[in-house]
Amino acid sequence: MDTESNTRTVPISVVPEPAVEKLFVYGIFLDEYNRKRYGMEDPSYETVPGYITVGGHIVQAVPSDVEGASLTGLLVSIPTRNLPNLDMLEGGYDRVKVTTIGGFEAFMYVKPQYELENYSTFNYRSDFYEQEYTPEEE
Repeated sequence: MDTESNTRTVPISVVPEPAVEKLFVYGIFLDEYNRKRYGMEDPSYETVPGYITVGGHIVQAVPSDVEGASLTGLLVSIPTRNLPNLDMLEGGYDRVKVTTIGGFEAFMYVKPQYELENYSTFNYRSDFYEQEYTPEEE
């Protein structure tokens, strides 16, 4: 009986993808109806350190170097075959791998790297927030 094992190298293009991936979601996918449309299941709350959201009606996750910055959302399971459809929906975002505080590796959609600015501090248009001042007549 031969006790030696032969190593077998399989090209990466033939290695099967896992049937299910973990995805960290925020924004519209906090809504159960939207999650179900893309086959997302088993939601549980998780937090990703080093990210915040910006925006109003449409929110985008961006990296932040502010100490303690984190983004809380849901960790879901999604069939790998559904990711191309989700990539099309999230076409304006980059899909990146992140590690949650709970130690789970997951995909997350973030604002494209080439557009990133420094979100370390709160920036706002002062002319928008300042009240107009008109001196009273004497």
